[in-house]
This record gives sequence, structure tokens and C-alpha cells, in this order.
Amino acid sequence: VAGDPALGEAFLAQTHRFVYESPEQADLAERIQAMRHRLETERGGGGGRGAHVKLGSGGIVDIEFLAQYLQLRHGRSHPDLRTPGTLEALRGLATQGLLPPEDAAVLEESYRFLRRVENRLRIVADLSVNTLPAAPAKLEKLAKRMGYRPQGDDSARERFQKDYAAHTGRVRAIYNRVFGTKDAGRLES
Repeated sequence: VAGDPALGEAFLAQTHRFVYESPEQADLAERIQAMRHRLETERGGGGGRGAHVKLGSGGIVDIEFLAQYLQLRHGRSHPDLRTPGTLEALRGLATQGLLPPEDAAVLEESYRFLRRVENRLRIVADLSVNTLPAAPAKLEKLAKRMGYRPQGDDSARERFQKDYAAHTGRVRAIYNRVFGTKDAGRLES
């Protein structure tokens, strides 16, 4: 980014004041959950397609929304949380005791896994794609690109699908716990 450094710093300072020093919004969690639910239902998969790595249940956006929600909630009293990076935010939240360290570790591991899946999808499809292929042969190809190999009775595809389900299931459970939903298996509206 080019431009006047002093102007850039002034802009960031003003933005931080607006975001972090505004009165706390009592309905922040509900508003974020409603936005997340809408993204998931309208654009996050289903309808015969494969799972959506970014917008689907337990996907990348669950991790990003969770981190950003906690940043908005605690950024006023913890200025070191005011960072644009998701992984850096998760680490900061754990360091400050605002997110259990084991949850932060699971979210970081799953975030890295899901980003790798997203990158491999784009390599396999040779375009910007965020949805797992529904066709078993294409999913097998993706699994092999991810480094999975057949083992015992499980194909590379089956091993990948188990890991994918485990990652997204853990992410959604943490997301629901942070937002206080009753059912840790799905997002509540």
C-alpha cells in the first residue's frame, strides 16, 4: 500500500476508535450469529454439492467470525488483540485467557488444514473454488493432492473425508460453545 504514512496511521487510529471504543453492543453475538447463519444457509453448501470449505458448517468463516467476535468484544480492554490476522488473533485471545489455549490450538490447526484444502481445490480445479467435489473420483484426486494415501480398507478419499469431518466438527463445536448455543453440533439461528 502506498501513500502518506502519517495519513495511514491517522486512518487506522480513527478506525480503532470507531471499532473498539464504541459502546458495547448487547446484541453483538446474536447479530454475528444471524449473519453467519445467513451466509451458511444461502451460500454455504448443500443442494447436492459437496461441502463448502469456507462458508459451510465448521469452515474457515466459523473460525474467522469467532476470532473477530472475541476481538470486538475484548479489543477495547486488550489493545494487543487489534490485529487483522486470524491466527495472530487466536494466539492473542489464548494468551489473554479469553479463549482456552486448547480451543485456540484446535482452531489454528483446523484453520491451517482448511486453508490447505482450499489451496489444493484451486490447484485441482485450476480456478477459484471453495466447494469439495461431490464426485468420488474428484474427491479422491483432491485427497491425494493433500497427501492422503489408501490405508487398510480406507481409500485416500475416505481418510480425507474423516479428517475433514473431524476438523469441521471440532470447529463448529467450539464456535457454538463460544456463542453459547445449546446444540454444539449445529449453528442455531
